Amino acid sequence: MRTVSVIVEDFPLLSEFLFPYQIPDNFAEKIQFGSILLVPFGLHNQPRLGFVAGFEQETPTETEVKPIYQVVIPTTISKAQFRTIQAFAIFHQVPISKLLAWGGLYPKKAQPDLYYVPTIDSEDSLIGFRNTKALFRYLSKHQEKIHPVLFRKRFRLTKNTTILKKLENRGLLTRLYSSEPVVFQTRESCTPSPKTWVLNGLTQKERVKVYIQYIQIGHLKRVLVVTPNQITQREIQDQINHAVTGATIHYGSKIDLLKYDTPWDAVIVENSTSQEYQIEMPFSFHHEKIAFIRSRVEGFHLILGSYLPSLFSFQKIRSGSLHHISKNIERRQSHPKIIIRSMNQEIRTHGFHLIPFTLQGEMDRAFKSGKKIVLLLNRKGYANILLCQHCSSLVLCPKCESPMTLFSDKKIIRCKNCGYQSEFSPTCSQCGKNAIKLSSFGTERLEEEARRRFPYMHTIRIDRNQAPPTEEDLEQSHLIIGTTLTLNRVCWDDIDFCCILGIDARMNYPVYHNQVDIFYLFSQLSEKLVTSTEDRKKILVFSFTPMAEIFQWLTPSRFPLFFSSELKVRSELQYPPFTHLLEWRIQSKEVADLQAELNSLRSFFSGLPDKVVPILSRIEKIREDRYACRIQFKTRNLWNLSHFFRVRIDELKKNEKIVFDVKKWEW
Repeated sequence: MRTVSVIVEDFPLLSEFLFPYQIPDNFAEKIQFGSILLVPFGLHNQPRLGFVAGFEQETPTETEVKPIYQVVIPTTISKAQFRTIQAFAIFHQVPISKLLAWGGLYPKKAQPDLYYVPTIDSEDSLIGFRNTKALFRYLSKHQEKIHPVLFRKRFRLTKNTTILKKLENRGLLTRLYSSEPVVFQTRESCTPSPKTWVLNGLTQKERVKVYIQYIQIGHLKRVLVVTPNQITQREIQDQINHAVTGATIHYGSKIDLLKYDTPWDAVIVENSTSQEYQIEMPFSFHHEKIAFIRSRVEGFHLILGSYLPSLFSFQKIRSGSLHHISKNIERRQSHPKIIIRSMNQEIRTHGFHLIPFTLQGEMDRAFKSGKKIVLLLNRKGYANILLCQHCSSLVLCPKCESPMTLFSDKKIIRCKNCGYQSEFSPTCSQCGKNAIKLSSFGTERLEEEARRRFPYMHTIRIDRNQAPPTEEDLEQSHLIIGTTLTLNRVCWDDIDFCCILGIDARMNYPVYHNQVDIFYLFSQLSEKLVTSTEDRKKILVFSFTPMAEIFQWLTPSRFPLFFSSELKVRSELQYPPFTHLLEWRIQSKEVADLQAELNSLRSFFSGLPDKVVPILSRIEKIREDRYACRIQFKTRNLWNLSHFFRVRIDELKKNEKIVFDVKKWEW
């Protein structure tokens, strides 16, 4: 008896559980590595899809093994492709069954249907049932199979009827599960040395022209274009579809990089430095790295396009793994000029203003010349911190103890973490003094100040608390205030200059990748403000630390030095890509259960074969009935330690009192 090892669909544990199944003789020639089967699973033998991950060497006894129901897809992916899925599952702490589902290897159209096969000889066997003659005629007429839905419709039965179950218990019906056979697209030939390119120094429109030439010259038939947002996707789609014919172009997000249901000839990752790629969908993973690995394994061509290269691209260019196509940005006269101004000097000379005094004059000059201005502040709301000037206590959420945010109506304060809201009162709940001060202003406060100082300007605001502006509003506007959402919502051809406010809060945020994020932000703005004329546009930055190191690297000629310096610092401090950084988040309704679990995790980390030093945060109240804690740790040896981590996570997920989640940084 031959058996296969199967990964069953929707198996929740992270560890790779392979279940043996018996191969019937009529399926022996169809089944191979990567086949998708319909198998019985669980105590009641419910049908599920399964992925063939190998063949059993030792043949178990017949009592231990169930026979498979059906072969749904004979051929899917190769062993090399499956190894990449295994690596993703290990490094990102995701169940391998989930990755197979996201990859399209458990297609929805292959979900099984239930039928019944009648085994009835005479009408006498139906004694005890109503309308035996009609029932016998129906069962005799449908000897091959009976569909339960049609059966209930014929006899006008409800969905919860038990007649089918009673017929099955008497041995008059036998269950049969079947699925429509599915054809999985596979690559006919694999390119032995796929081309991997990094395209820099061009704007989005210029890059799309290169993509079109590449598709046409290479006669590519199936191309995946990955974009960070739908606005960029529509712009690129209009350009490519207008110029390219005879090719199938799919436009998607970074989750399409996990899918295996279509073998691509080429993959294009547009605007690869966009910070919108960092949004977790469905989990946090590095889009460029996964695209690069899959390109090497599967043989499709890869293009990573952006105005300036990413840290990952730079590292691969330097090692020779990626080929660089770049236009010389240093000699490009239209590249915007970046001006850093000191807020300390501004306050000493003109006093503190939400909109700096020298900036107000430049805004007036731009308005008189018919140009538009963008003020970029990456903070929503009216005031993000409410501080008592008498006792220095913060206004915190009573449920989760997070700082409350005041909105523009000045009547409601809301928690960004749990959504709790209440009426705003200037009286401090700790000392009783009427001394609440509004600090850390956001886009709503900035909009109010702009409307007061510039009533003759048409001002609009763009952030997640505001409905997207219409095209008419954007055309009539003179001043645009917003968060980084503004980058893709505005036509930058009419913008005279962009001013970044509140950059110090971004620089001082305690994450290891904030320097790179700021560099990417300036890269995005530089691309938007590139002009075809000799009149250079400006990016103004007001900072309390104008001599900060990050500002010294913003000249186009110095970006290789910035990346080299960043990689050196990360190597010394052991941050990605030189080590693996993970965060475990656990939640519970009881503080005692959470504390006991933390003590257990401390002993778990101390018992690992390699030294892994965890950093535990304090227990916080995130909702009225739930508490949480975070555990962060770094390790160089995630591959070998993964088995210990995955078993421990599975134990936590089986605990009904503990809710567990994993977040991984790889930026």
